[in-house]
Order: sequence, then C-alpha cells, then structure tokens
Amino acid sequence: MGLAALLIAALSVPLPVSAKQTLKSLKEPLTLQMTMALEGKATVEGDMFQAVLTEDYDYEKWTLPAGTKFSGRITKSKTSHHMARPGYVVMDITEATLPDGTSVALADYQNRNKPVVHKDANTVKRVVYNGLPFFLVNAATTLPLRLVTTVPGMPIGFASKMALGVAKEYHRKDKDKNRPNGHKVGYGVLVGTGLPGIMFTAAKRPEPDLKAGDNIDVYLEPEGLLQVFEASTP
Repeated sequence: MGLAALLIAALSVPLPVSAKQTLKSLKEPLTLQMTMALEGKATVEGDMFQAVLTEDYDYEKWTLPAGTKFSGRITKSKTSHHMARPGYVVMDITEATLPDGTSVALADYQNRNKPVVHKDANTVKRVVYNGLPFFLVNAATTLPLRLVTTVPGMPIGFASKMALGVAKEYHRKDKDKNRPNGHKVGYGVLVGTGLPGIMFTAAKRPEPDLKAGDNIDVYLEPEGLLQVFEASTP
C-alpha cells in the first residue's frame, strides 16, 4: 500500500466523539465519578471527598468540560440499622476546579444534595417491591385455608403454604441450574410461610460505602451551578 493510500485510510478513520450531556435546567444533577473511596461506617461529618466530571455538560451557551474536579465534605453521616433503615451520607461540594486550574468556591447554601446510600440499600420502594409479594402470598393463602378447615390453628395453614412455596420453587425457571433440591425446598418453605418478607425487612441494611470509580449525582443550587458554568467559558 502506497503512502497516499495510507494517508487516505488514516483520514477516513472516525475520531472518537467525547461523551456529552445537555442540561435543560440547572436543577438537574451532575453525575460525578469518585476518585477516592469512602467507608460508610467509618465516615464522619467533616471528612473530605473528591470526585471528577467524566463527561462534558452543556447548558445554554456554556460547556463544563470533562475533567473538572469537585471536592467537598461530609455534612451528615448515619450508619445502617435494621428494619429497612439504610445508612447514608450527605455530601456537600465546596469547590470546583476546572481543567485549566480555575477554581470556584461554593457555599453550604449552594448545595441541595440528597442522601447517598449503598447501591443495594433498601429504599421504601425496594422494600415494598421485594417484601410485599411474600406477605401477599401469606395473606392470600391463610384466609381460604382457615375457611375450609374446622381447625383454625396454624399447623394446617402453614403446612399447606409450605407445600405451595416448594411447588413454586420447583416450577419457576432457575437462573442457577445447579441449585440443589435442598435449597429449593428450604427456600420454598420460607416463601410459602411469608418469612422472607419478615427477614428482608428486619435485616440490617448495607453501609453507604463508595469505591473509587463509583458514580454519584450531586445537586447544586442553580445560582452555584451557574457560577461553575460561567467560569468554564473565558
């Protein structure tokens, strides 16, 4: 292949397009990537954190470039508890530093961040979504079984519901094809009696740990975010 052909081939290769986000409102969040780890249980108020913007953000005539660094501090920290109460941290941005070194200081009142929880922690929505089906199965089978039996006690009701739970486990498609029968029977008994819902709700939630590379959404007051955008354009 001649030199001319090589040049044509090189010019024909499309250049990579940098990722870009467009904000329609300054009330929308910026998604930042953590550049350090935070251990939720050990995190206390006043601890510092750092994160970086990995995509360009456009708003009207301004562009906030990828590589903009954000630093801040933890303003509130709670450890996890039982009964669907996940731990959380509240993170306030105190400074934004553009790739050219320009920095913008941000005050506490310019932050409006929501609590950050572990990605697997239970919100109210997750508790309802994951726990309610078990309680519904339990409730839906208890009343009919008590109506058809002359013994209103628990043994017959529980035995029947255990059988229904086990049947469900054997009937459903399994993601793990190697799951042993004992596991199916054991979990089927729990599903039938509604115990997973109780266990799920009562279990202690994971701590709000963050690793380097995890994404977080940060919210700034429109006035503060506008300051950062304005500083990004000479």
